[in-house]
Amino acid sequence: MPKRNGFEVLAWMAARPDLKSLPVVVLSSSQFGDDAQMAKKLGAQEFLTKPHDLNDLVKLVKEMHDRWLVLEPPILPAVGSEVENLPFYAARA
Repeated sequence: MPKRNGFEVLAWMAARPDLKSLPVVVLSSSQFGDDAQMAKKLGAQEFLTKPHDLNDLVKLVKEMHDRWLVLEPPILPAVGSEVENLPFYAARA
């Protein structure tokens, strides 16, 4: 990132109350454990190292998507076929 490093961005985000609920995932080329510890200390929920292989990167991005971006459907009381006909219910069945 130009002009700022990731730790500076994490510190800036930690100082912003309006961003406290935002999950932060660091994707870095660093393989140093100290960097991961520092990122988590500054508020990152996860620290991932970028793989060198394109297929591994695609797999990692899919895993990040599934873990952080796919929302569970709302929990509704079982009211029979009305719930079963909802689009998100059918997609998960």
